[in-house]
Amino acid sequence: MNMHERGEMGQMRDCIQQLAVEIARLSQAVEPLVRMQQDQDSLRDRVAQLEGFRAALLWLSGLSVISALFRYLVSFWMGGTDR
Repeated sequence: MNMHERGEMGQMRDCIQQLAVEIARLSQAVEPLVRMQQDQDSLRDRVAQLEGFRAALLWLSGLSVISALFRYLVSFWMGGTDR
């Protein structure tokens, strides 16, 4: 290896070290974004659960209303003897 090649090798080592430092900085910068994405996914799952719960409550309340209406109609049809 001559002096010119050794100089180029030294420059390449410096560039690689600088690249490693930049990669470490980028990793640190991206870490909060990854946590935010995980939090967002968790919130999305929670909202989906709540929407399912809401749909179940609406279905049950609708069933209750239909049941009450049916009882009212039956009592009306029977002449109101159940009142």
